[in-house]
Amino acid sequence: MHKLYKIPTTVPVLKIKFLLEDYLMHFENQIRLNVGELDYKTNVRGQMTGFKHFLKDEKFNSFMNIFIQKMADIVKESDPLQLKIFNSIQVAEAWGNKLKAGEMVNPHNHIGSLDYASVLYFSDTYLVVENQKVDVSRGDVLTFFCTAKHWTDKANEERLSLAFNWRNTTKKNWNT
Repeated sequence: MHKLYKIPTTVPVLKIKFLLEDYLMHFENQIRLNVGELDYKTNVRGQMTGFKHFLKDEKFNSFMNIFIQKMADIVKESDPLQLKIFNSIQVAEAWGNKLKAGEMVNPHNHIGSLDYASVLYFSDTYLVVENQKVDVSRGDVLTFFCTAKHWTDKANEERLSLAFNWRNTTKKNWNT
């Protein structure tokens, strides 16, 4: 199941649901156990793991293969993110965020050599992308262009997420 959000600035946001509880529980535990490296030092005004924390995680590797298959299926139906030819992706960064009540993520984007940003959510919450509030629930992954400005307002309760930045590639393996 996926939903495309049309945002007034014409920035598409793709939402895909992943009902993979064992993966979600693993990622939550990894975030809780490994925050600290970049706490309060980035746009995340809360706790976070290192930017490359999940790149060597076996469950993340397996999850990315599932993600790639779902993205490929979506591209066959339509091409909301202008992927054109979609064979695989190259993930440059994958990190966990932990916000406590009152903490937030400042407005930012990921301009550079990357194409897309994706965020996996562990609870009912939302992300603001180019002034459009996009509601999410446990297991949702939002994907949007890295150039889109995005943020969260102050959290009302603990909020965990796993973010990853990537580019479309013709390579066979997602992490090479």
